[in-house]
Amino acid sequence: MRMFLNFWLVISISAALSLASTARAEIVVGAAASLRDALTKVATAYEKKQINKGETIRLIFAASSTIKRQIEAGAPFDAVLLADHGNMNALKKKALVVPH
Repeated sequence: MRMFLNFWLVISISAALSLASTARAEIVVGAAASLRDALTKVATAYEKKQINKGETIRLIFAASSTIKRQIEAGAPFDAVLLADHGNMNALKKKALVVPH
């Protein structure tokens, strides 16, 4: 189960980063604090591969509800990964996130 979750995280963040990386030097990712270890590893690997030269990833970790409030207040996240469906669904209903 853990291996599947790690695989899913890698695929999800890679897809989000690819979509967010339209000629930007920095990709800002808002994520649930529980994802810190996994996303830090993925971001480090992404930067090392230099898929888009000079691109960096800034990871912002907080409780899912805090990330949700930041988005509602206009925080400019390029990708968002929350730990629960409730907060994500609330953002979808307000058209503040685009599911991929």
